[in-house]
Amino acid sequence: MTDCAILAVASTTQTAQLVKDVVLDEQAYAVPWTIVNKYYTAEVKFLVHPLSSWASLQDQLSTPALLFIWNRGEPYRDQIHKLSQDASQHEFEVALAIRLHPTGSPLPAETEDDQDVDAYLSSEGFEFIDVPDIQASSPDLYG
Repeated sequence: MTDCAILAVASTTQTAQLVKDVVLDEQAYAVPWTIVNKYYTAEVKFLVHPLSSWASLQDQLSTPALLFIWNRGEPYRDQIHKLSQDASQHEFEVALAIRLHPTGSPLPAETEDDQDVDAYLSSEGFEFIDVPDIQASSPDLYG
């Protein structure tokens, strides 16, 4: 398979920067990745942008996958609804909504039930992925 891009749209500029800080060096604009499974191997690159730049990007992109990334406690429904409407003109093979749990961030006083989050995202055409706080939930993950 040839190289392809996967668009990662972050809810805010700060979230986009957080993702970039974790996975990119200062000179990079995309995260190279190799997907390997029993059906195929694919060289891909993840392009990380804030949602605010989505409108200017969508005409230039022909990506097979769209990722929406937000932090727990951030409002997401209006953003995902608008993104879903805008993305409907594209034929994404995969649309994922990824909720992060920033390390050290307190949980919001009122939390939405994960099943409600999943149902809403599904109704907008996204599959829900809840990324746990790795440091809090898996202290022995790295050794």
